[in-house]
Amino acid sequence: MLNLDLTPSYSKRRIFDPIKDRTMKKIYTLAAFALSFLAFATNHAVSVVNNSYSPATLAIAVGDTVTWTQVNGVHNVNGSTSTFASNPASFGNGAAAGGTWTYQYVFTVPGSYQYQCDPHASFMTGSITVTAAATSVTPCTEFFISEYVEGSSNNKALEIYNPTGAAKSIAGYTLALFSNGATTTTNTFVFPAGT
Repeated sequence: MLNLDLTPSYSKRRIFDPIKDRTMKKIYTLAAFALSFLAFATNHAVSVVNNSYSPATLAIAVGDTVTWTQVNGVHNVNGSTSTFASNPASFGNGAAAGGTWTYQYVFTVPGSYQYQCDPHASFMTGSITVTAAATSVTPCTEFFISEYVEGSSNNKALEIYNPTGAAKSIAGYTLALFSNGATTTTNTFVFPAGT
């Protein structure tokens, strides 16, 4: 007996789901922002050598990483808030250890941080000043097209988004259509008063 599968081999079309699509946009935007934030982060190296941190003082930006690398001796990095109550956040690699080791910490909270090597706390100390990352991004205050949906024939739709969260009139704004890569408009629509 010969069995034939006569099921059509086309893939299922995705059904437009406005809530799911908006959620995915937010996730993608957040991911892009996080990646752009990390793209500008810097890694600062601190050597743990000869009973000192070198350099002992750093000025960094939020999102930067500090990497301590022990070259010799028995040391640690202790920037805990139980030792330094004024530190905005705790960091440290635990108990002092010999040999070579590396410890990294990403500073996400601005402020002044102190740290020490516990066995040599009277003289082996360091400080880090973390400044808020400069932002040159100005929040969008104008309407923008957040979604375009194209159906069959003339079934098309635009979603126009107001990023301000406040009621805002769209009257007087012009929507221009540039068909098939044209450099001049092929159609325009001016939103009437009262919209």
